[in-house]
Amino acid sequence: MDAYNVAKAVAVSLPVGWMGWVTQEGATALAKHLQPDRIIFFSTVDVRHADEPNFGESEAARVHECVRNGAQGIKLYFAAQGHPCSCLTQGLAVNDKRMLPIYEACGELNIPLLLHVGRDEAVIAQLADAAKKCRKAIFIAAHAMGHGLEPDFVAARLRENPNLYIDASAPFARPDQPEEIVAARKFFLDHAERIVFGTDPVMSFFRPGALGKWRDLKLPQARNTFEGRENGGLNLPDDVLEKMYSENINRLIGQWNPVRFEYFKLNLQQYVHALEDYLLHPIPGLTEGAPDPRTGKVRIAMAPGEIEHFLAFARKWIAS
Repeated sequence: MDAYNVAKAVAVSLPVGWMGWVTQEGATALAKHLQPDRIIFFSTVDVRHADEPNFGESEAARVHECVRNGAQGIKLYFAAQGHPCSCLTQGLAVNDKRMLPIYEACGELNIPLLLHVGRDEAVIAQLADAAKKCRKAIFIAAHAMGHGLEPDFVAARLRENPNLYIDASAPFARPDQPEEIVAARKFFLDHAERIVFGTDPVMSFFRPGALGKWRDLKLPQARNTFEGRENGGLNLPDDVLEKMYSENINRLIGQWNPVRFEYFKLNLQQYVHALEDYLLHPIPGLTEGAPDPRTGKVRIAMAPGEIEHFLAFARKWIAS
């Protein structure tokens, strides 16, 4: 954060499907505990019990509890069937009626919902429908704008739903497609009040760059995309950048809750146990992937040395 002049960052809880649906909630809570003025902690919702009676009401109550203990937003993962993230929502649609009590709770608490929806028009349409049904809730669509998806489609959803925002965690134009660059720049200028800055994985147990996709932006590449003039850069004006980088998210976050780490310590312990088990029993296909077509190198999805470093740190705080 210091290296890239980042004053504050949102840390989100990622459900880790191959670890029995443990989440990083305890780790992100610890991050805020250690850096209370710089980390904004987003919790998540456990959708494994979506078929049980009163699922929505039960998880809404847990959202209230998480916020009382320091969460300032909720991260959810939705995707079309076949997408790697689809397993994290048990096949639920964004506008499934079982999710509505959770969205309504977030509206009551004045905390935003950050939802992974990708560039799938059907999933984005579901999100727009949920935004219509829960006007008090603030929805931020992650990865909702990228090449191959018409800017006009997303712009129409924004016009229809004043409580809908998008994040900028996917590239908006391919460097070799000048018409896409023009359209993307116009979109940012027209909707500067409704866009928040984001990146795909920057800090996690994944080896940096492991995903091997050019669309998985990191901080330097992201800044070049929005501020630069070359290689598809949008050359956005300072007032638009200021809104996207800080003003919009600061307005949406609202209260600044202190975190009570004791409440989330069990989550961290479960996460540690899952990572320990992973090191003992690596999962084929997650340890080594297919060769990157650009480099020919095999991608390593999880780096044992980085996991061990994190585990040593986390165990100390579990024991404290």
